[in-house]
Amino acid sequence: MMYCWAGLTLVALYLFARQRFWLSPTALFYGYFALVYPISYLISYWLQLPSLLFSSPRQISSDKLDHAFFLACLSLGSFCLFRFLVPALQLAFFAPIPQLKWNEVKIIDSRLRIAVILSLLAASLAAGYFIRTFGGIRSIISNLGSIRGGELQGMGLPVYALTYLVPTIMQFWLISSLKNRSKHRRLVLAATIASALFGGLLGFRGPVAILLIQTGCIGYLMCGRPNRKNVFYAALAAAVFATALGVVREASSVVGGDLDLIANVDLASIGPLIVGSLVTRTRGVEALVIMTDFVDRGGGSDYHYFVENVMETILAPVPSFAVGSISSLAAVKNYPLCQKIATIVYGGSLSDAGNIQDIYGGVSYGLVAEAYWNLGWLGVVIVSGLLGYVLRMIEGERVERGPLYITVYKTFAGSMFMVIEGTQVGLNAICLNLFVTLLILAALSFKIDMFANVRLTSIPGGLDATARG
Repeated sequence: MMYCWAGLTLVALYLFARQRFWLSPTALFYGYFALVYPISYLISYWLQLPSLLFSSPRQISSDKLDHAFFLACLSLGSFCLFRFLVPALQLAFFAPIPQLKWNEVKIIDSRLRIAVILSLLAASLAAGYFIRTFGGIRSIISNLGSIRGGELQGMGLPVYALTYLVPTIMQFWLISSLKNRSKHRRLVLAATIASALFGGLLGFRGPVAILLIQTGCIGYLMCGRPNRKNVFYAALAAAVFATALGVVREASSVVGGDLDLIANVDLASIGPLIVGSLVTRTRGVEALVIMTDFVDRGGGSDYHYFVENVMETILAPVPSFAVGSISSLAAVKNYPLCQKIATIVYGGSLSDAGNIQDIYGGVSYGLVAEAYWNLGWLGVVIVSGLLGYVLRMIEGERVERGPLYITVYKTFAGSMFMVIEGTQVGLNAICLNLFVTLLILAALSFKIDMFANVRLTSIPGGLDATARG
């Protein structure tokens, strides 16, 4: 079986290497799929790294591994089938009706400067709110795991303001600078990267990775594929930064929030924890084995048929306070699917490991496990195939690379890690980021005469007329 997992690793990495741009959504799917499933399992097996789910991956029986291997291959195969072989619809990319020609939109510089100032102010207020709410910076560092695991519930707006808002505005500034070939474009690029790192100061590695990937996508779409030297240095800097964050996080979990103790901690004592946190952060195979056991014990009666996923996706852009008076909708916002699955499916394993809570969060169970939760092996085919089909349309060569396309492309690319770790969390991030970034783009570029010429050509055989205001 080890040879089978090694073979799956080679296949996924080969598909990754064949992509033209290694930060594209498709390339990131292949690369992170390989890391989450076969590579994660092989490393944890060879090094016998314990986790909260298993004291050793060698405890897993061979028949359960065979089933997990089948599902992983089924997921990768379904993605490839719909990504490359199923014809894409011949429709204008996300063309609104009527078409507003977003590819011709020009960002207004005066509005952009105001947006940068307002975003910095909002981020400062959010930082002060978190520091006061959680008892200071030292308290945040020492309790980072519990904060990220569930205590941020209902704080979507402050979290977004602190980690995403400023970098998002800076990305639009970067797009404008590259399009206009501004002499300050390199300075704007450096400022965009620096703003993306801010969330990492509080341990939020996910937003940092997402924003850096999005910045790379902007450069690729507007300037062409970067050379190997630039890619190497960027990857090296990201790896060093992620490693430093991982060391601080694991050290703080061992010795608490004392910064002096963290600085002098013996790295050898937390070496296995660091490896488990960085290289095998998501134990995809272990999570999949527990999920298949849970679902199969119910004989399929526990299938959820994607109903909960659809509800969360619809409500993703809606703030919690807006649905607080509607109990059924508030329940969806207050008890999201990621916590529900973590508590129902993995709560027993986590409790046995000494992590006792009423509601669990922060469990990365993976795309395949969540798809299996919804509809068994057929759910794996549907989720993986649909994802491949969406990426086929997004990465189509026929699309003009205007601001709308860049926004959608970078959003999917940046969230691909989250989609593979937990599909619904990734979809929520995509919906929220698309909603906010398109609103920001409209605010930065909207003109009174935008509707002066509206041509209704999106409906085949329909009205073809020009309305002049």
